[in-house]
Amino acid sequence: YNFNFNEIWDDNTSDDSINSFINNNSNNYRDKNIILFGYSGSGKTFTMMKILKNILNDFISKDIKYKLISFQIYNNDIFDILNNNKNLKFFKNKELIIKNAKKKYFHSFEEFETIINNNRKINKTNNNDISSRSCLIIKITSIIGNFNIIDMHGQEIGNPNNNNILSNEARNINLNMLALKNCIISYYQKKKYIPFRESLLTLYLKNMFTSVCKVYFICTINSDHLFFQQLDSMKYASY
Repeated sequence: YNFNFNEIWDDNTSDDSINSFINNNSNNYRDKNIILFGYSGSGKTFTMMKILKNILNDFISKDIKYKLISFQIYNNDIFDILNNNKNLKFFKNKELIIKNAKKKYFHSFEEFETIINNNRKINKTNNNDISSRSCLIIKITSIIGNFNIIDMHGQEIGNPNNNNILSNEARNINLNMLALKNCIISYYQKKKYIPFRESLLTLYLKNMFTSVCKVYFICTINSDHLFFQQLDSMKYASY
């Protein structure tokens, strides 16, 4: 198998190197999208938290005011992370319209980190005792630029315990992953129709495909996982 990636990071790569790569390659873009995906237990959310910490601490240290909203898409519903997982109303129009999501400024990254840890939908799965089962979205807006950070659900292979909750979660996760892949393929094939409405996630990400912005897809791989899981992640990332 042959795959091409813009950058490869391993355990020896420093956080500063990752943050410098992101910052140095997006100076000319006002809107930045950072999407992380991979199998549960591959370090996806850990990596996202490191990147998020750098972004927020940079704003705070430079006294740049910003507004942050955060919600999670879980089994075709949307929940407000900043408001005790209140079920948010939404409308599927030309784009995804989400009503009354709470906005907040944080004086420290740790304050927001605690809220995420308390409210993120997690479950015990084959690969991970605290697997993220929702798609976490963090939107940061400021006078100098905006960030969209999307921490995808942790992918899983089939559950041998036949747990109905996990099976339903896995089905919705797979549908979201497939919908995003279909949009990416349609975009690169320059099709007139891109199937944004296949999922709430892709409808939310519509502006990423239709506006001038910088996009980073970060795929996390755990070499202790089964080989086909590693290969599956690389195949998906190669799209």
